[in-house]
Amino acid sequence: MDSVLMRARDRSRFQAPVIEEEQARPPFPWRPVLLVFSLVIALAVAGGAAYVLWLRQPEPDPDTIVQVPEGRETVRLRSPQDAARDYLQALADGDIRTALSLGEYGGIGSRALLNSEVHARMRERAPLTDIAILTEDPNATDVEVSYTLAGEPVRTSIPVVRNDAGGYELERTTVTVVIELAQAESLPLRVNGVDVQKFAPLEVVPGFYEVTTGLTFIEYPQDNSFLIGSLGFASETRFTATPRLTTDGEEALRAAVRRSLDDCFARRQLAPEGCPQSITAPQPVAADTIRWRLIGNPLADVQPTLLPQDLSRGTMTVDLRYSVTFDYIDGSTSGTNTGARSPRATANMLGDDPSRVNVVWQQ
Repeated sequence: MDSVLMRARDRSRFQAPVIEEEQARPPFPWRPVLLVFSLVIALAVAGGAAYVLWLRQPEPDPDTIVQVPEGRETVRLRSPQDAARDYLQALADGDIRTALSLGEYGGIGSRALLNSEVHARMRERAPLTDIAILTEDPNATDVEVSYTLAGEPVRTSIPVVRNDAGGYELERTTVTVVIELAQAESLPLRVNGVDVQKFAPLEVVPGFYEVTTGLTFIEYPQDNSFLIGSLGFASETRFTATPRLTTDGEEALRAAVRRSLDDCFARRQLAPEGCPQSITAPQPVAADTIRWRLIGNPLADVQPTLLPQDLSRGTMTVDLRYSVTFDYIDGSTSGTNTGARSPRATANMLGDDPSRVNVVWQQ
């Protein structure tokens, strides 16, 4: 009995299957692959080199050909005389860039007048001729020169300094100027046709500088323009601009005052608004009976000018004599009433149309 049970128990036991060992994979053949890759690269490089060295025949680029001189050239250093002569000759030729390259600027002012176009126009009006170098000393620090500028003979000296290369250049190539214009914030300021700022420093070279407004009715007199004869001016030279009415401006202001008076004296009011005349009546007046009459010509001996407080406005002070008649509403008449006063007429003169000059009266 025991043997039967033992055999049955032995058959019920679980027996694990036998697991076979996995065979190892062979390694990747890196060495042959690298050998083949290196061989391909070497063949490509060798082929490219052979093409560049023996097969390719490029055309020469003429823009990149450098001509090498056979012998060594000696660079000529600029002497004091050369520096002065080259500067003046460049100005005479209208070559402002070359002139400015021969030294430092005289200041830090605006360079609006130093471009080629402006300089060329200036040279037409103020040519520089008859250049002569009068100093012979090869080590001079001031070179005496003479020339003719805008028809005026000039004799002056030009300071020079030695540069880092051992040659000479000008101590300064420009002069700093300031144009003073007070009480004219809205008035344009032009120098040689270029708009410039009032009271702002300007860098200029020897030449003639015309000061204008570009306006029809206001101008700067000819004596406001100035000649920079040499580089021997002070470090900052000041000029004053004093505008005035042009002939057209005077006529436009006179005509505007006349129109205003004609309009005012045609009014049917005892105190017309915006007019220089008025009268007070002791009792109510019939407005349609009011008649103003201007006596004489108040503009005959009056010179129009610019208003000192605002140089963009024209002004005239006129001596008015007038009479007025009217009837009261009760039917009685006032008789002839006379009056006199000296009001001031002002008008903005920045425009260019005489018919649009409008007068403001101030008592």
